[in-house]
Amino acid sequence: MSHEFCRENYKSIMKEVRKKVDRATIKSAWGRVNKSFGKKHGEFHINKNDFYWQGQAHCVWDAKAKGWQAYLRSLEEDKMRISELAEELRGVTGASMDEAVVTQKAADSIEKMIDTHSMRNFMGAIAGICYEKADHVAMNWQDEKLAKVWERIASAIERIKIPSNL
Repeated sequence: MSHEFCRENYKSIMKEVRKKVDRATIKSAWGRVNKSFGKKHGEFHINKNDFYWQGQAHCVWDAKAKGWQAYLRSLEEDKMRISELAEELRGVTGASMDEAVVTQKAADSIEKMIDTHSMRNFMGAIAGICYEKADHVAMNWQDEKLAKVWERIASAIERIKIPSNL
């Protein structure tokens, strides 16, 4: 594998990255390659949100390409996990899609809280509320299935890598 091939591959991957990732996150990313025990070991970091990838890489372009691919996969996995949990919660609670829609007034209130307290703190509070709901449902309603759903939602929220400056 040549450096030119790796660089062209990196360029094509970056076209997709630019569609899905903000500039500040892209600028905070870096990669490198070390040679150890006869093999080239690649690393890729996104400082803005503590993402890290490591594995075999031919050169720095290869490490960056593989790192960005892993990051994009993690974004998709997070999105799917939250969507599945929301769908499961709707199924357990019996809420329709119409009932799941947030009013504009509520959305404005949420945005104001995020602006005031940061996205990281807001999502931490949401995760905490989900754990409290799980405890409440388990203790007061003895509905372990619904309590588990609330716990899984809280856990999924906690796994989301939110940059400290958001």
